[in-house]
Amino acid sequence: MKRNDEALIRLNKAMNILEKEARRNPDESDAWDNYIYSLGTTIQFLTDNKKWDDALAMQSRCDEAIKGLEGSDSVMDGLVDMRKASAYSAFAYAYAAKGDIKTAESIYDKFKSTKYASTHDGALMIIPYLVEAHRYKEAQDFLKNEKEYWKVTADTISESYITMCLGNEIKIYEEQNDYKAANMVRKSIIEISDIIHEQESKTSALELAEEYKTTEQALLILQNKASIQKRNIVIWAIAVILIFAAIMMVKIIRYNTTVRNKNRTLRKNIDEMMDYKDALVARQQELVNLNEELERLKRSEPDTQKESMDSSEDSKGQDNEDTMLETIGDTDSRPETRRRELDRILFDKINYEVITKQLYLKHDFSRNFLLERYNIPVNRFAMMFKTFAGCSFNQYVQQCRLDYAVRLMRDNPNWSLDAIAKESNMSKTAFYGQFQNKYGMSPSEFRNNYNNK
Repeated sequence: MKRNDEALIRLNKAMNILEKEARRNPDESDAWDNYIYSLGTTIQFLTDNKKWDDALAMQSRCDEAIKGLEGSDSVMDGLVDMRKASAYSAFAYAYAAKGDIKTAESIYDKFKSTKYASTHDGALMIIPYLVEAHRYKEAQDFLKNEKEYWKVTADTISESYITMCLGNEIKIYEEQNDYKAANMVRKSIIEISDIIHEQESKTSALELAEEYKTTEQALLILQNKASIQKRNIVIWAIAVILIFAAIMMVKIIRYNTTVRNKNRTLRKNIDEMMDYKDALVARQQELVNLNEELERLKRSEPDTQKESMDSSEDSKGQDNEDTMLETIGDTDSRPETRRRELDRILFDKINYEVITKQLYLKHDFSRNFLLERYNIPVNRFAMMFKTFAGCSFNQYVQQCRLDYAVRLMRDNPNWSLDAIAKESNMSKTAFYGQFQNKYGMSPSEFRNNYNNK
């Protein structure tokens, strides 16, 4: 409600009440921990509202409360260490935000000395400080490890993942003025939120259906008890339902048959497309080998022969690129036509290397690798892929991974779809979505149809 002044008054009252309770019962760990929790909530409130001095003023009070927790009886293992780590991360962030980096670094060193700092929750806890201290590389390393941990051990389709991982990732990118990357993360948040909303809608629908089913069964029992006549009505109703169900079953069978036939046709089309792409790569290999052989022969010609040829053809005025085009039979002398043909040859060479060496499966593979390797300007690189691949470079890489996944499904029928996606360097969500969009059927439908062909 943005009533910050009133909220702060309430927080102070809560802290004072819990502090009195802890001092009346100094041996009870729960009393001290409740008090520490109220301090942490207040510190978080103050830092969120950029009241750095007020937050730092609570440092001594927080230290005293943690000492009280340490001296209490039956304190849970690791609790004190966790509370210390939480306090250090909060104060390090406050000092960094205030501009006192030296003090912030000393408190950050204390944070790293705790055991809790080495946990995944501890890594998330310190990211705000690292961002505020402009230590973006460390923050991104922490966040990268945390996201991998969530992918393996937790559910990435959750509000917690959005808040704890993607929210921090956006802040890091915005601090570095990388708004494009930040917007990509926001797009992921929207997609995850849509999936969560869809799951919640399905759950609500199932609950309503179950409630309706229970109510209907209770009504049938009451009707059966009322009279034989009502029972007969119910019997007739059940007969009608069975007839309707039989009719629906026939329709479902027909529908499933249609779907199977469609999927069988789609599977054949996919097989033909894979064979065509294999033949295309083989053709590109031949072209690449021919171009390399031509270049080798040119380099091996004697200097005298070159001079003779240059003098006899001096009137033609052709450069190295013109010679290459003449070799492959290009009769169009327009510069844009020659440039397009050179771009096509270069694209074939790049495509052949990416496919045969499976560069698209490497995590560090990027556009910059190809730009540096082939010394291509960025604008020319983008135009090449748009002209000869019909898509952007990122879409081209995803398509290569999708083709690789199709081959894995054909060659390894016992592999799980999750394993196929991981081996193809794709997330589960991207694999399922792109496969459905491109081929008009899900990966599981393709696999089932392929195994039953």
